[in-house]
Amino acid sequence: MGLEERRAGDVLMHVALKYREELSDSQKLCVNEEIKSLDLSILLDTLRDLATGQLVSGVWSPEADLKEYMGYLDPSINEFEWFHKFPDFQLKHVYHLYHFLKKY
Repeated sequence: MGLEERRAGDVLMHVALKYREELSDSQKLCVNEEIKSLDLSILLDTLRDLATGQLVSGVWSPEADLKEYMGYLDPSINEFEWFHKFPDFQLKHVYHLYHFLKKY
C-alpha cells in the first residue's frame, strides 16, 4: 500500500457506484490463472489512475471494455505482452478488480 493510500484510506472511495460490481468466481479464477504473468505495478497504477480520473462522475458506460479504456489512458500499456493475457473485464468491475489485485 502506498503512502497516499495509507493517508487517504481507500483511494477509490469516490468511484461511482456503477463501477463497483463484484467479480464473479469465474472472473477471479481467470485472474488467478494469469497473475504470475502480469506486471501488477503497472496494472494497478493504470487501474487506479483510470478509476480516480475518469470513473468518479459516472459518465462512461459501465459495460464498456476496461482494457480499451486503460489503453486510452496509457497507450504504451498495449505494447506489453502480459496485457494481452489480462482477462477481459468491463468498467463496472474496476473497483473490485483493483482491490482484488491489491491482495497480491
